[in-house]
Amino acid sequence: MTCAFEWQDNNQRRTDVLRGPELTAAEGWLVISQSMQLLSTNLQQEYIVFSRETVRRLQRLIYSAIAAGFILVLGITAFALVQRQQARIAKEEAEKQRQLAEGAKEEADIQRRQAVETARVSRLRSIRLSIVNSFYRVYSSTETSDGALLMFNVPPSSRYFVLRVN
Repeated sequence: MTCAFEWQDNNQRRTDVLRGPELTAAEGWLVISQSMQLLSTNLQQEYIVFSRETVRRLQRLIYSAIAAGFILVLGITAFALVQRQQARIAKEEAEKQRQLAEGAKEEADIQRRQAVETARVSRLRSIRLSIVNSFYRVYSSTETSDGALLMFNVPPSSRYFVLRVN
């Protein structure tokens, strides 16, 4: 157990402790030496106990790092799932808005066509009235030979015009 003396000479550094099979063998020797009445020195016992404590600390550190990593992965996964759900909701809302916009566009197209038709009908009525008025002006002052009278029914204004025709 010269390692115990080296460990003591190096101010009991953690890097000089026993690990793995060496530590297991030293612990076995310590148990056997106590049962066989072989005396191990306090330095040797302290060295083996310190080695075991150092290995346990290292194992706890490794396990803690693994647990922290696992918790971090769980947190990231939960965050990703929440983001995915929010994206799905936003997509559904966007689809609803698109459908509403399409409906509004169709309604606007219908209203535009109605406005165009209304304007066309209004122009036709205006043209009819214009034609009837020009007939009336032309024939109102003209005498007909047989004295016949013509009557026109104009639908937009529902007025009757009496015209003399020669």
